[in-house]
Amino acid sequence: MAVTETFRDQKTEDREQKTDKKNLSSKSLSSVFCLYDDETERKLHLNAVEMLAQRIGDSVEDVERVYEIVLRRFKKGAKVKDFLPILVSRRAEYLLNVRKNRRILNE
Repeated sequence: MAVTETFRDQKTEDREQKTDKKNLSSKSLSSVFCLYDDETERKLHLNAVEMLAQRIGDSVEDVERVYEIVLRRFKKGAKVKDFLPILVSRRAEYLLNVRKNRRILNE
């Protein structure tokens, strides 16, 4: 039974990665949905976006677009929201690095 659950978890992860990759090219959705509960939360996530952009050397706009997509997905299932900036930053950084590496390989 453990093998079946592991296989199912792997399929779910693969599906999520495909969804993330599709959404990388979509527009920022912050104007359509209320993503942040209050101004303090917005500032916290904006700070995380700026730090991530500085760390990987990408524009704030590109990082924000990916970050918001990941945040929207993570926030749906989050019971504890205190760790969202850390978790979302890590996932967004991974996705941005994958995109950057693909560009390098295609050149």
